[in-house]
Amino acid sequence: DQWCEAIASFGGRYVVMVAKHECGFALWPTKAASGGFVYNYSVPEGVDYVQQVAESCAAVGVKMGLYYSTNRNSYASVWDNRASGAVTLAQYKDVVLQQLAELWGNYGDLAEIW
Repeated sequence: DQWCEAIASFGGRYVVMVAKHECGFALWPTKAASGGFVYNYSVPEGVDYVQQVAESCAAVGVKMGLYYSTNRNSYASVWDNRASGAVTLAQYKDVVLQQLAELWGNYGDLAEIW
């Protein structure tokens, strides 16, 4: 709450939170899966940092945007849109689309996904 309150106090209009960076860790409880690949590299059950930031933003009237790395994911062994592990690029792309749908659909009116 303090970060969003501080941003609002100096006239900030939106916050951009890192929902998933290149390491692949998701800061929300994703349910994404594709062809036997279950994306289980995320927050513990009952924790949703994206929801917490969304609620803080809404409380002070600041919009929220999200950063989501698509072309790199060390958890899934994807580098520059090339899969090199047990996950195929098609499975990874399917998971990316599912996760983006979760983010767009579950956290209110987002200012952007970057």
